[in-house]
Amino acid sequence: MVDPSPAERPPRIRRNLIIAALLTLGALALCLVPRPRLDNSIGAMLVDDSPRAATYAAFQGRFGADEVVIVQFTAPAKHADRFFQRLARFEARMAAYPEVERTLGPASAYEDEFDLLLDPDMGGMGELPRLAKRFDGPLNRALGLITLPADGPADGPAAQLDAADGQYQGRVYAFIRPGPPEERAGLRAELPGLYRSGAHVAGPPILNIVLDFVSTEVQIITLPLLVAVCVIIMLGLTRSVRQTIAALAPVGLGVGATMGLLSLTGHSTDIVVNIAQPLIFVLLPASGLHVIVAWQDARRLGLDRHSAPWIAAREKGRACALALGTTALGFTSLVWSDMPAIRAFGAVSALGLGLGLPLVLWVLPALLQLLGGGPGPAGRQVLGGIAAATVSHAIRARWLWPLAALLITAGGLWTMTALPISTGGVHYFEDDARIRTDYEALEAAGVGLSSVELILDFDRAPDETILETVHRVGEAAEALDGVQQAVGLPLFLREVQWRANGQDMLPAGSLLAEALGADAAAGFVDGRGLRLSLLIDHLDATELDALHGELRRLVAETAPAAKLTLTGHHELVVHAQASLVDTLMWSLLTTALLIELIILVALRSFALTAAALLPMLAPVALNFGLMWALDIPLDLGTCMVGAIALGIAVDDALHFMIAWRKGPALACARSTGRALVLTTVVISAGFLSLMTADFAPTARFGLLTGVAMASALLADLLVLPPILQRLAPWKGEPAG
Repeated sequence: MVDPSPAERPPRIRRNLIIAALLTLGALALCLVPRPRLDNSIGAMLVDDSPRAATYAAFQGRFGADEVVIVQFTAPAKHADRFFQRLARFEARMAAYPEVERTLGPASAYEDEFDLLLDPDMGGMGELPRLAKRFDGPLNRALGLITLPADGPADGPAAQLDAADGQYQGRVYAFIRPGPPEERAGLRAELPGLYRSGAHVAGPPILNIVLDFVSTEVQIITLPLLVAVCVIIMLGLTRSVRQTIAALAPVGLGVGATMGLLSLTGHSTDIVVNIAQPLIFVLLPASGLHVIVAWQDARRLGLDRHSAPWIAAREKGRACALALGTTALGFTSLVWSDMPAIRAFGAVSALGLGLGLPLVLWVLPALLQLLGGGPGPAGRQVLGGIAAATVSHAIRARWLWPLAALLITAGGLWTMTALPISTGGVHYFEDDARIRTDYEALEAAGVGLSSVELILDFDRAPDETILETVHRVGEAAEALDGVQQAVGLPLFLREVQWRANGQDMLPAGSLLAEALGADAAAGFVDGRGLRLSLLIDHLDATELDALHGELRRLVAETAPAAKLTLTGHHELVVHAQASLVDTLMWSLLTTALLIELIILVALRSFALTAAALLPMLAPVALNFGLMWALDIPLDLGTCMVGAIALGIAVDDALHFMIAWRKGPALACARSTGRALVLTTVVISAGFLSLMTADFAPTARFGLLTGVAMASALLADLLVLPPILQRLAPWKGEPAG
């Protein structure tokens, strides 16, 4: 380090302070921009411009919603009047919400019966024994809209449904229009009351709403907790409030500015993109702490408090730029993903690091200069001593640790191919989470909570022959594995016939024409096309593809004249999940190749480029081995960890290699190694604090990224030095 002459020092420092002030004001202005809106809807997270998404959009344009909320109520037999009133009020309230396209429940399906039962002047609940058999038609048998207790007033099939003895049970199906969270305010407002009442609630829109709650928790609970952990750890390690403020203030500005810029561009956030905030917060201090350690060394060499921060920033600027640039590259590699949410996460994370770099290189030194303070006593360099001892051991052990890293890398990369893929949805939550227990309760009752949408287009408008054909398709489909119910126009027409004369068959003649014009037909017929919704179990991509194959065969045999289209939101979800493997493979391959190229161009050394490869891959492979050992599946969070771990590993390796070219091994370890240990302790603690999140992908992301940070440090102190000692030994003077 060379202190500039007194003559040139003030102008340069003043210029740097002006730049720091402008950067601070700009970042503060972005921080004051209203936060981006949350949107965890399927359209925002999963839908892109793929043919599958285009088919789904065309289906919605023809037939409307296929996202259904199912609410199941139960009540003791002694509260029959309250039960029927509650069903009627709830369905009427749901039908009035603008986000609800239509409802299907007992009150709408049996409107005349409910009018009698709820009107004391017309007989009230005393009419229930006489009316009970009216609930025994095909519609109720298929969907379980209302179930009377086995010891209640009915003695027909309605009394033999699946409700427990002495219990009434009712289900309301609400078809929800596609839209962002602000257009689902009614449903969002209903949810807490439904949970308190003990009703079971499930369906994709409920998952979207709960994900909004979880995303908010990341902002108001997880991120503040992470900040608190980082502050406490830094205070403990530096024992300096001033240095802690100087290190973390630019980081906070960087996170806030990133989200402000995202809002200005009109983009929303979701549960995946929100993880970028704590990620940026724990990655930017890595470069900041390198500047602080260099500033401490400069102060110990006698430089004054005005010059030392800027000389430290200039000395570490190249390494910080390369390190953050390669880490950002790991994020941008996520553009290979088929999921818009993961692509957005990669872009936001890279943007955050790009905005944070000038804040670290100008605002941090300005704060160090303005806050003053000394470097602290020499005893605080114990971290440097630990790093130096570790590097010394690694060099003496020669090829022991590189060989161990090679075995870990080979084993970890092999386990990557054996990792399971998360089924997503409610399985992202803990077993005792309310959204999951409700889902499993309804699934155990035989309710299909996902759907496959069949569109059967014919060469003429629906008639008796076509409707009979679609009916046969539905009956055959219900016999397939994973299919619970087939809901379509034939089901509603059979109900009309049954209500008219007690026969479970399709109507004909004038009765058919009247039924086709009824409200029940809405959403299931469009010109010459008929929609058949299959309510299914939650199938993964392989199982869903197998079901699609069976349906194509079935339609070809039963309705050869029909043109078949298969679609639905569930298809988008499961194939997006299946694409996580491709995301992982392509992002890792692309990131590794580009990082090696950047190292070669930046350091102009084939030896250093080769030396970085194994320490860079070992932490990534170790993470895959840990996932395999702990049975952690690939999901929204873990599929990104590979590229992130790669970026973190090369970040540390670059700092170490640049320092290696400037001094002997132990001197490099005491200075840069000290910074690596300091940043690893702080950042790993920050990442591990994410494990407190209730959302499983966030918790797993925190665990794996924290482990990646720690293993990257070990790779740089144990694996990299012996390789450098052989391939690029220090020659006694700085390299060009």
